[in-house]
Amino acid sequence: MITLTYYLEGLSAAGNKLKSTTDWDNNTEKTFNSSGFSAHPGDFRDYNGTFNDVGRQGYLWFSSESNIHSAWIPRLSYFSSGVFCNTYPKVDGPSLRCVRDK
Repeated sequence: MITLTYYLEGLSAAGNKLKSTTDWDNNTEKTFNSSGFSAHPGDFRDYNGTFNDVGRQGYLWFSSESNIHSAWIPRLSYFSSGVFCNTYPKVDGPSLRCVRDK
């Protein structure tokens, strides 16, 4: 994901190039999906089972963990063209992007 965001002109600009052109609530930024990645606002499930940010944020599992309890999770938002990468507890449940080998 980091390689892809840098290819798409860095963290501050890659979000709109990764987001689908539909499903984002109150999308104040124009989404282009020029990468074909088509990220949808998948929100996340927190430790008590509550879903948060439905339609507003897209959290994706990342291949790197921060520590035994946390992982790096990139986040896309309806109000920004950027990609934000923070650590979140592993007990939270962000979306999973499956990629099929050809």
